[in-house]
Amino acid sequence: MKTFTADSMNRISYISKKAYTVLQDDPVSSVKEFFDKNKPVNAVVVVQGSKILGLVMNIHMNFCLSQRYGFSLFINKPVCAIMDKSPMIVCHDESIEDVASKAMKRESNRIYDHIIVVKNGHLNGIISVKTILNFLVKSQRERTNILERYATMLEREDTDKKKAIQGLKASKMEAIGRLAGGVAHDLNNILSGIINYPELMMMELPENNNLIKPLKIIQASGERAAAVVQDLLTFSRRGRVNKDMLNLNSIVWQCIYSPEFFRLKLEFPLIRIKNELEPQLMVIEGSCTHLNKLIVNLVNNSAEAIEGPGKIIIKTFNQCFDNRYHKLSHLNSLPGDDSVRQGEYVGLSVSDNGPGISKDDMDKIFEPFYTNKKIDRDGQGLGMAVVWGTVKELGGYIDVSSKPGNGTVVTIFFPAKKRTLELVPNVCLLENRKSQ
Repeated sequence: MKTFTADSMNRISYISKKAYTVLQDDPVSSVKEFFDKNKPVNAVVVVQGSKILGLVMNIHMNFCLSQRYGFSLFINKPVCAIMDKSPMIVCHDESIEDVASKAMKRESNRIYDHIIVVKNGHLNGIISVKTILNFLVKSQRERTNILERYATMLEREDTDKKKAIQGLKASKMEAIGRLAGGVAHDLNNILSGIINYPELMMMELPENNNLIKPLKIIQASGERAAAVVQDLLTFSRRGRVNKDMLNLNSIVWQCIYSPEFFRLKLEFPLIRIKNELEPQLMVIEGSCTHLNKLIVNLVNNSAEAIEGPGKIIIKTFNQCFDNRYHKLSHLNSLPGDDSVRQGEYVGLSVSDNGPGISKDDMDKIFEPFYTNKKIDRDGQGLGMAVVWGTVKELGGYIDVSSKPGNGTVVTIFFPAKKRTLELVPNVCLLENRKSQ
């Protein structure tokens, strides 16, 4: 079986046809009779022994006999009288592209011209310019189709790989969430005694007793531990969530005037916090407490990332996605989700001009207890995990866009419940008044 390598398939001999020969003294009539009996053959090579003298093409011969000489006058003349004495001759191992280029550069190039192919000086085959061009066009189309199919295959494999990674991340987060939720509930029972018993003991002691101070320290430590437990419950989405119809702007304003923000400004006096709030913001359904915690965590993360002077922008906006799915810029942002479904959303973004997030850290930012904070800074690595739990609980989506040196933008989309221009009652402030 004859086999072809990639190199040989690019040579002109790969597509050349068998060359038929006639002698220089053969009459034109016999050559015409040969063409009439062998319709696929359009050219013959005129030879003398092994020497190539010229080329006769059927179309050229008919033109000469009918227009230039007259059929009856030259029908019995030798074929050498009407042959092309300077045909194009190429070596068998020349590339198809090079032969085509040479043919196109000839002064009298025509697509029906034929090219003689030789090997070691002897006749090897013949090929028409039209055949060469058709082959190149077909090869280009096949190459394009192969590239398109290959690109489609790569895209499909890439999509499947991303979906598999997303599935693994989602399963991992769910498993950690279940574990964290179970641990948090057990810790709640333990902490109730740590927080409540110091209070009962202090009620029985005089104000100047030496045990008051250590008991308050124990109680404060228990309360801090309880806050961590609450974060775990939020992350695991197993805590009690009271949902109300809220205007996200009112929650942002509450955060701005909260003690947490006041402490943040004292700790980072060189950082300016700016807000850009949509005045006609649509309504969402959610928990005021959890959304407050979400915003504080995002702003706190941005502030701790900035070294020296900086700026943090809190922005709210209405967003409508018309397409069935809208791809997020960072596909690993929310484990299990990489696109937003069609519909209306209320957007919240917190951006900073800090150093940005590296690729390695980006893949881990939602994992609980993961932190790259400095040793002297407080933090359990639950900030973004709590954000993730809150967003999932409210059926939203989160997108993180960041490059080292270009800052970070965290954008969250909450499903909008209805469009309204009326001022929504500030449930957060009402809750605060009730607790006072």
